[in-house]
Amino acid sequence: MTNRDHLRAEVATAIGKVTESSLEELQVLWEDTYEPSLCENNLRIMKQHIQSFYQEIIKEIKLKRDAIQADIDKIYAEASTLRRLLKVEFELTPPEMPLHSLRAYLDESLQNLREQLRRRKNEIEDLLNQQTQLCEGLTVA
Repeated sequence: MTNRDHLRAEVATAIGKVTESSLEELQVLWEDTYEPSLCENNLRIMKQHIQSFYQEIIKEIKLKRDAIQADIDKIYAEASTLRRLLKVEFELTPPEMPLHSLRAYLDESLQNLREQLRRRKNEIEDLLNQQTQLCEGLTVA
């Protein structure tokens, strides 16, 4: 059993204990407050609430995972553009890692290429300015 499996089992046990303790307390409160049929109905509703709670967490994590994957796809598209603009050959071959870490790894891997592109743009801008000045100088003379 891996550490994660062991931790998951620990958390599941702890959640079970919290749930059992809370249900016992709720049952006492409900029995003091309502007739038996309402107590039973409240127990069923509690189950639905817990299921909905877990479904919301799962839905939220899936949305986050999808957003991170979309970011990764954008980074790969940017890498392709940078390769084309800079006319360089490089391959992004990241190690196997969770998506969250992969996004950071890929983004960091492109920093050098982004800097190269920024420098080239600045050089082109400088050359265009020089060209403009030379052309203006030639027309004046």
